[in-house]
Amino acid sequence: MVKSPGIIWHQSNVTGRKIAEMTRLCKVLICHGAACICPLGRGALPTFAARLTGRDVAQGFSATLSTWRKILRKSAVNSKAAVENVPAELSEKRRRHMSVWPAPFSLEGKCVSLEPLSQKHHDDLVEACTDGDLHKIWYTTIPDAAGMAAEIERRLALPTMLPFAILENASGKAVGMTTYMNIDSTSRRLEIGSTWYRKSVQRTPLNTECKLLLLQYAFEELDCICVELRTHVLNVQSRRAIERVGAKLDGILRSAAVMPNGTIRDTAAYSIIASEWGSVKANLLWRLETHPR
Repeated sequence: MVKSPGIIWHQSNVTGRKIAEMTRLCKVLICHGAACICPLGRGALPTFAARLTGRDVAQGFSATLSTWRKILRKSAVNSKAAVENVPAELSEKRRRHMSVWPAPFSLEGKCVSLEPLSQKHHDDLVEACTDGDLHKIWYTTIPDAAGMAAEIERRLALPTMLPFAILENASGKAVGMTTYMNIDSTSRRLEIGSTWYRKSVQRTPLNTECKLLLLQYAFEELDCICVELRTHVLNVQSRRAIERVGAKLDGILRSAAVMPNGTIRDTAAYSIIASEWGSVKANLLWRLETHPR
């Protein structure tokens, strides 16, 4: 354990479900005044860093879930007192800085709803991924049935990702996944990505409304200055869908990533900026009105 001013670094060999739970505790700690960083590298020991408001309640903690829960309760008391003691003109700014950005939320439209992803969606998502054998599409990274539980846990564990299950309102079933990812709270930017839908709902208004809900929340509730959308350069169906939303091509990121099959991915990077949102929103509403099915 190495300590620097206000920082405690603790290394642990905890993996799997415990990582996901500890990361969720990190996010809650941020709500109560702790700035937590949880970089999780594949095959590496996860490192957790916590800077807590008030006195150093993290001193001497171990990476056990019971101790983290104790830290959470103690941090909540200390940070509440710290916020109450901040001058009125600064308290709102501090509260905003200390909050998870964005906090988990749910959205509901006419044909689709979004809710925070969890293992309760597992069986629906297994059924969804087998509709069209989506995992066999080589330029995507959609999990197969056997890997669904691990993919849900992976998404929940990433500190810069807020994952959602996509629910079809008519059936009440989860028909896909999407996320806010690469979240940058300082610059108020994020990406809508890691999205997939079962084959039977593709090319329907469901995707249009899903994007409308996520974009509207990003620009109107979170005050984002930019929302990115990215896809494999060869994923023509995804690129056309992004362009129909109204995003503009920023460029092609050459050799952006190595795919699971060993091929090199070029990424088509698109974005929508705040000044364009009015037009983009009007277009999405018009599409939903004129193409209801």
